[in-house]
Amino acid sequence: MTHLCTVQPPCIYLDEHNLTWVEEFKYLGHKITCNLGDGVDMRRVKRSMYYSVNMICAKLGFANTCFS
Repeated sequence: MTHLCTVQPPCIYLDEHNLTWVEEFKYLGHKITCNLGDGVDMRRVKRSMYYSVNMICAKLGFANTCFS
């Protein structure tokens, strides 16, 4: 863990509203965590890739029998 997760964060205000600190959030499609690690996001991308490859294999699985 980095110091971002272990110390008390300062109070930040926007238009007189206190902003809430979170452990992780999504920005431009990628998860940002307080420990600056990318493991959570990499697992999400890996799952998405496996799903896409499985869908392609399922659609092309019978291609050899159709074209012979």
